[in-house]
Amino acid sequence: EVSSIDIVEDGVEVCSGTARCVRGTVCICTLPLGVLQSSQISFSPSLTDDRVACLNRLGVARYTKVWLTWEEPWWRSDPGRPFIICVDEGDTHMSSIM
Repeated sequence: EVSSIDIVEDGVEVCSGTARCVRGTVCICTLPLGVLQSSQISFSPSLTDDRVACLNRLGVARYTKVWLTWEEPWWRSDPGRPFIICVDEGDTHMSSIM
């Protein structure tokens, strides 16, 4: 069970509740929305208020399909930058909070 995700000098460190940690150059976070909304996982640096608000606006449905494309692989040039997709209620487009 993941307890923390920390950006460190040379990448990212993901730790479990038993204090077992693994390090890598990147972390793709696929946690369920309910886990992210419950704040069970600590992030360092902490998620900004606008990111937390974005997560709290999202709801759970039977399914959600999201197609993401970028012209340039931004994650290669700035691998430590957190990224969350936010869809505002009633909007027909997605906005990203970086």
